[in-house]
Amino acid sequence: MMIVPAGVKVHLALGYTDMRKGLDGLAMLVQQTLKQDPFSGHLFAFRGKKASMLKILFWDGNGLCLFTKRLDQGSFVWPVMAGFDGSITLTPAQLAMLIEGIDWRAPERVWRPALAARRRSGSSTLAGWVGGACWWLEALHARLAKSVFASNHLFVDDTPVPVLDPGRGRTKTGRLWVYAREQKPWSGPEPPAAVYLFAPDRKAERPASHLEHFKGVLHVDGYAGFEQLGGKGDIVLAACWAHMRRKFYDVAEATKAPIAMEALRRIGELYAVEADVRGQSPAHRLAARRNRSKAVVVALHACLEAQLVQISGRSTLAEAIRYALSRWAGLTRFLHNGRIELDTNHVEHAIRPIALGRKNHLFAGSDGGGDRRAIVCSLVKAAKLNGVEPYGYLADVLQRMVDGHPVNRLDELLPWNWKAANPVKT
Repeated sequence: MMIVPAGVKVHLALGYTDMRKGLDGLAMLVQQTLKQDPFSGHLFAFRGKKASMLKILFWDGNGLCLFTKRLDQGSFVWPVMAGFDGSITLTPAQLAMLIEGIDWRAPERVWRPALAARRRSGSSTLAGWVGGACWWLEALHARLAKSVFASNHLFVDDTPVPVLDPGRGRTKTGRLWVYAREQKPWSGPEPPAAVYLFAPDRKAERPASHLEHFKGVLHVDGYAGFEQLGGKGDIVLAACWAHMRRKFYDVAEATKAPIAMEALRRIGELYAVEADVRGQSPAHRLAARRNRSKAVVVALHACLEAQLVQISGRSTLAEAIRYALSRWAGLTRFLHNGRIELDTNHVEHAIRPIALGRKNHLFAGSDGGGDRRAIVCSLVKAAKLNGVEPYGYLADVLQRMVDGHPVNRLDELLPWNWKAANPVKT
């Protein structure tokens, strides 16, 4: 199979191509007809009139390479536009389907007879394939989770996911808990990663069980269930300035209250400092925060305490102030540790695709389906965070596991280690 490195584009030449052309002939076609540079590192795919053979031309950094594939049955699905010379761009996943003879425009509608014969029961078969793949990936997901929870700085958040509830005629609400590791802001040594864990509810016991052996700093939002995690002293909770800021932003938008506007201005000053020190060492970040941010924080705290006693306790502004003051210890931990971030944005980025896709994903078919979704989300997100193309990565990992990859060498298949061993893989 062909695995496309991150950042490489796939150009599909429209119409038919003379398959007798070799490296030089196809390179000239790329330059003169497609108006592209054959030495750019991008992939250029061509198909002949017989429709069962394709060629892919690409530059691997040392020379031009030619990949040829012929189907024993069926034909490659190809756009044909009479009188038009040019190309369209495919995603790496579409290219992988194209090479296998699958209709990349509609993955469920396969063209090869051997594949079509296996497609008996529609979406249930597809779900079975996903379940089978996840069975192989369970151990790798567990190893990813072990790697993430071994860190001493994590971000956590959760998001609701609908789950089919048979017999009730509706769905119930499960949760995807997400734990993210991101050390780039302070030049930490560990690679970025995120692990998703499914749970049937949002009880505080869920993160407590997930983090049973975790020791370190945990960046959290305002969920009250996190408070019990700091009871033993092994976990230090760092509160989120972005969530606190959102409270004042809503008040400012609705009422234009001067106090809320002033709070937003001072929080903006803190983020300006963070922008200046991002990527610096923890010691440098801590020094800058104590020199520039501490006075802003002290002044903001004094302002909020003074204003709280002068306004109505039932107002939305009072609620925003109480929210901030009740979490002040967690909000100010960044003044004592250069590794702590101001917010939980890193884990919220991991949750955003789940939220954006709710209308497409609809629901998980069962709690087991929720677990499988967590497995796939974890490996896909971890791959993306490390600059690895997810489809090619998962296809290669699954093939290795089926071929008998040793279980005591699973670390080799974690995205950052896999990338180091497979900078360009075909």
